[in-house]
Amino acid sequence: MQTQQTAFLIFQSQGHYKVLLNHQELTATISGRYRHLAESTNDLPVVGDQVTGVIYDTDYFQIQGHLPRHTLIQRHNSNKQQRIQTLAANIATIFIVTSANQEFSEARLQRYLTMAWDSGATPVIVLSKTDLVSDSELTIFLDAIASVTFDSVPVITTGQTASNVAAAFKPYLTAGQWVTLLAHPALVNQP
Repeated sequence: MQTQQTAFLIFQSQGHYKVLLNHQELTATISGRYRHLAESTNDLPVVGDQVTGVIYDTDYFQIQGHLPRHTLIQRHNSNKQQRIQTLAANIATIFIVTSANQEFSEARLQRYLTMAWDSGATPVIVLSKTDLVSDSELTIFLDAIASVTFDSVPVITTGQTASNVAAAFKPYLTAGQWVTLLAHPALVNQP
């Protein structure tokens, strides 16, 4: 009989999974029983889950369940069915990235903050490209963030001339804690 083990799910896409077990990355599958017992796709494992299962064929992991989740990031699908899509689990901190430029959107920031607060994770706002604006323009962006967050969410400013950025992130990067970045796709593709 195979010994049940616990691993971290580190990749999930369209039925393909990878887990991290004892510092080794393994391809994984979901057992038929686990899939059958799931009442919806939201009951299946997502990135960040601690999954239980067994190793087979020496380098494959069969996922047979997951441990209780501490946090759960979800969003409404943009399709007409308005289903809830589970994105990640057990995330301690969500870094919400927005730029100090024309891509800045208070409405988007509110949506991302709501998603973070609903998940149970701690939101931290990362305002990027601050080196490209004047001090007075930066104050406008920071005031807009404060009005959306009620001045209750930490803000980290970054840019090419920003100093000590690593120190600003350090309190949120601790061993055993998962973090994620959440950014609008337009921000990711900009230079």
